Amino acid sequence: YRIYGLLTVPNGQVPEDGFPTILFLHGYVRPDTYQPTAQYVGSQDALARSGFVTFKPDLRGHGRSEGIASGGLFSEAYTVDALNAISALENYEPADGNRVGLWGHSNGGATGLRVMTITDKVKAGVFWAGVVGSYPDLLETYYEDMPFMPLISRQVLADHGMPSENPDYWLPIDPFAYLANVSEPIQLHHGTADMDVPFELSIILRDALLAEDKQVELYQYDGADHNLNGPAFGQAMAATIAFFAKHLQ
Repeated sequence: YRIYGLLTVPNGQVPEDGFPTILFLHGYVRPDTYQPTAQYVGSQDALARSGFVTFKPDLRGHGRSEGIASGGLFSEAYTVDALNAISALENYEPADGNRVGLWGHSNGGATGLRVMTITDKVKAGVFWAGVVGSYPDLLETYYEDMPFMPLISRQVLADHGMPSENPDYWLPIDPFAYLANVSEPIQLHHGTADMDVPFELSIILRDALLAEDKQVELYQYDGADHNLNGPAFGQAMAATIAFFAKHLQ
């Protein structure tokens, strides 16, 4: 498939080795309303002004990208798109392919977690309000707390049952089964008033990564919503930029 995306490049002279680079994974936006330049403008702009190239692929089925928008939870498609985007960035001269970070929001966090269990090319990952629970978390414990989950999971549950009923199917495709493969640090940001993705999912991922002796930190924003609107946005962005600056030196 041909996949398009939005690339932002800092002003000024390109460093000898290229700019540190962020693969920027968007969250769920209805494909029929998605516009590459309409969402996440402030986030990409802040990163570019801080000296990072960012590339936000329009995941398949979004914008002009070919293919079907399948979501990041029950298909490998978005993970494949993200891995291919990393390869493309390695061939983009203003970007330093050895200093690639990953930023993901919501569904982009679900995809980003999978990417970081597969490749060590991502040197730091940041997830805002990520759908980062295990399949038992998503489909059993917090199922009713995520309004989108019943809409996208009915067929897969009809075909394969719940994780507790069919662990032989669910465990091999659950990113939590591969957290030992995560080789680079992760930073999590989540609002306690998130009505789309429970704050508890970020706590669960943090604890699971700590149990594997991985580097992880969690920022909690009391009263903040799914998009971290208001004061939380500036606080989260400042911490994100500092994190990337530290780990993509």
